Formats: sequence, structure tokens, C-alpha cells
Amino acid sequence: MKQLRDTNLFMAALLICEFAAALLLVLAGSFGASISYPIKILAGQTLGLFIPCLIFIRIKRPKLILSFKALDFKNCVYVMAMALLCVPAVQALSFVSSALANNTAADVIEGMFRSSGNIYFSLLVFSLVPAVCEELALRGIIFQGYGSVDIRRSALVNGLFFAFIHLNLQQFLYAFFLGVVFTYIVYYTKSLLSSILAHFMVNAAQLYLSALALNAANTQGLANLFIENTSLMYFFIIFFIIFVVICTVLLYLVFRLFAGYNKNNIKKVYDSGYDYELAIENAAVKLIKVDAVMPRKTKLVSWAFLAVWAVYLLIMLLY
Repeated sequence: MKQLRDTNLFMAALLICEFAAALLLVLAGSFGASISYPIKILAGQTLGLFIPCLIFIRIKRPKLILSFKALDFKNCVYVMAMALLCVPAVQALSFVSSALANNTAADVIEGMFRSSGNIYFSLLVFSLVPAVCEELALRGIIFQGYGSVDIRRSALVNGLFFAFIHLNLQQFLYAFFLGVVFTYIVYYTKSLLSSILAHFMVNAAQLYLSALALNAANTQGLANLFIENTSLMYFFIIFFIIFVVICTVLLYLVFRLFAGYNKNNIKKVYDSGYDYELAIENAAVKLIKVDAVMPRKTKLVSWAFLAVWAVYLLIMLLY
């Protein structure tokens, strides 16, 4: 399907743009340019995601309009609750993956705090800007392009692609987890504002927790307390594991309530494996309902899909 192919090629292009933006910042630093952490984040998000998204929308003119419809109060509560309940699992997955790679995200947050010292500016740069740019790309264009794929496979691929764009193995596990959750949120609300809100809440919570951790690290007495008292450290680890399990169960329960509340928003076209582009064209030409178009089985793996993997693996090797 042409739409799916174009979407995969767009994803590959996003990875190349992000790598090029990162390389540009490194080259600028090598020539003596002093670039602060906030500028690095803004430049990376703008050059690597936002501008490519605008170009894709301008050239391809997707048939489906990206929805920014307002959320009602109940959906706002559901989305914020699910976002906050995701945070413990995110911290746990981040801790696990830290054994495989350096936690550069924590280094960026620390550097940003030290360079700006303004919590509101940090919220804007670290929480809001990535939420808007990444959601526009992943839950906007990519998820829309996968309209012919059933929601389960589409959510898994979206989570995988979301992990890819971070270009960091340490963030891979929790980015994949969040990508799947955010995809389902947009699927049920049919609004990008919902995933932007959830993304912002998760980023803001991570920023706040990182600030607490930074303060704790600067408090020598607190650090020594855990070092000298191993039983206290083990108790804290066990308590944290139990807390993560409880929050994950609550996340599932809240999600079920959220899905039930938004069940009327579900369009059969997402669940039936329809060729979305063909359905829209037929509906326009023959004046028939989209749901009346016969479903076609969509092949997920293609040369364009494999191209995304190839580009990602090549970039990670160069990193």
C-alpha cells in the first residue's frame, strides 16, 4: 500500500534528520560554539522532527486531517491519571536499561538545570516542546499512515518507532512502553491533544523526579544513609517494586474505564484492516460509507519497513 510505504519512508527520513541535527550540533561545538542544553533540545526537536513533519504534510497532503479536537473534562482526568501511573514503570524500565547504556537523558536534565536554573523554562524546553514535536510525528503522521493496520500491530510498531527516534538504548524500553500507551490514547480519543497532554505530564514528572534526585545527590548525609544501611536500601528497592506493580495494575484499570468511556469514538476502519486511503477515495467517488468498504489484509513487513530498521541500526553503529 502506497500510504504505508510513504509512512515508513518518512520514518526513515526522520531518523536521518535527527542524526543530521545531532551531528550538526557536535560539529558546531567542535568549532568552539558554546551551545547550552536548552538550545540543543530546541534545535534537535525543530530540525529533526518539526520541520520534516511540516515538509511531509506540505508535500503529501494527507487525506486524513490531524485532529486537535478539544478533550472533555473526564478525558483530561483519565489521560492525566494514566500518564502519572506510567511514571513508576518508566522509572523501573529506565533503571533496567541503565545497565546497558548511559542515562544521557538524566545528564541532559542536570545540565539544563545548571545552565538555566529556571523550572518554568525547563518545563517548556524539556516537557512541552518534545511533547508537541514527537506527538505530531509519531501519533500524528505515523499512526495516521498506519490506518490500514489493526490497532494492536499499529500500536506496537508506533512504540517501536518512538523508541527509535530517541536514538538512545537507555531510553529504548520505556520509550517503547510509552509509545504503545500514547497510541492507544489517541486511538480512543481521536485527538492528538490527548497524547500531547499525556506526554507532557510524563516529561514533567520525570523532570521533577530528576530535580529531587539531583538535590538528594547533593545531600551527602542522605546518600551515606543508604550506603551505610544496606537493609534500608533493600527495603526501599522492594517497596519500589511493589509500588510499580500497584501503579501498573491501576494503569490497566483506569485504561479500561477510559476505553469504555470513549468506545463511541472507535471507528471500525482501524480494527478491520481496511485500506484507509482506498476507503476514503471510494467514499468520495461512490458516496458510500467508509465502513462499507471490504477490508483488505495489510502486509506489515515490506522493504520500506525494513529500510527503517536498516537506517536505525546504521545510525546506532555510527553513534
